[in-house]
Amino acid sequence: MNYLDNAKLNDLLEISVDWLSFTFTSITDHTEVIRLMGYSLDELVSMPRGRNGYLYSLKSSLYDIIFLYGGREDMGVHVDVSGSAVSDVFQHFVSSRLVKTPFNSTALPVHDFNESVLAEFIRWIRSNGGSFSRVDLALDNKHDLYYSVEDLWSAVSSGQCVSVFRTKQYTQSISGNESSGSTLSFGRRGGGIYLRVYDKKSEQNNKLKKAGQPLIDYDWVRWEFEFRNDNDYADRVADLLCNCSNIGDVFNGILARYIRLVEKDATRNYRCTTSEKWLAFIGAVSPLRLFQKLEARTIETIENWLYRQVTPSLAALALYFGGSHDFLYDLIENGIPRLTSKHMRLIKSSPVGLVGGCA
Repeated sequence: MNYLDNAKLNDLLEISVDWLSFTFTSITDHTEVIRLMGYSLDELVSMPRGRNGYLYSLKSSLYDIIFLYGGREDMGVHVDVSGSAVSDVFQHFVSSRLVKTPFNSTALPVHDFNESVLAEFIRWIRSNGGSFSRVDLALDNKHDLYYSVEDLWSAVSSGQCVSVFRTKQYTQSISGNESSGSTLSFGRRGGGIYLRVYDKKSEQNNKLKKAGQPLIDYDWVRWEFEFRNDNDYADRVADLLCNCSNIGDVFNGILARYIRLVEKDATRNYRCTTSEKWLAFIGAVSPLRLFQKLEARTIETIENWLYRQVTPSLAALALYFGGSHDFLYDLIENGIPRLTSKHMRLIKSSPVGLVGGCA
């Protein structure tokens, strides 16, 4: 199974999940969230205080993973996962869900054999009424650069960049008499979508120098998208990641939608030819729109999804249990307490309604 928290596009480019923030409002017990994610309280330490309206917080003793709880009842439990901790979260998630197979081994039950852990993790959060407040994706261009930060700024300042972003800012840091890195940002920090391109080599070398460790001797530029809950951008990107087999396609598709470098061969930028170098950089991926019209969800939608995605897994379990269907009743009993108000609205809006007055 592919974890898919990162994807190597070629020898120069690698894309990774660099941050995940999500909130469960239907699960108010923080110990339940911790257990469902595969962690134990023994792996966490209590922090002096909470934040963002939560009174309490627990942090992993090894990685930058924080559980926030103790807010208003409608605030539920919030989880922040930094980029360095994403793999650890996925490993815990998988380990806690492994089941025995008929082949004397263990495996993670998934909706499809091509499913990634990232997609399964997002789907699990969604199925428990969770929503995303932040999703970061990062593209690292190491060694031979397609674009340095200065190259990109030159294209922007010379009118060779067609962009949906209205705000663009170039900054250069100085340490003593030397440059210690530069950053070009698109959009507003903290808004629904924000992109920054910066000199990762300088950033890392500043840290390594203070730690007395060997410095990086190759070029490194990072392109970093931050998607937040303003206008549901974070949730939309999470859905794209859940339904796409390659996070590179998601990153490049969004990048192609919001930025295009062109040749100045027309009077109006939108009519200019796209730069061949830019096309090579993004892999000529079709632009992705974050706000596609969504089909109205109905009980029939859920039923169709169940038949299309889940029936093979259910059939496999039935065969594994010798044809017994008893496990289905256990699944239903486990699912009833986890029904959300959205599920109830779908049930009540269907022609059949609530069977036998079940609430």
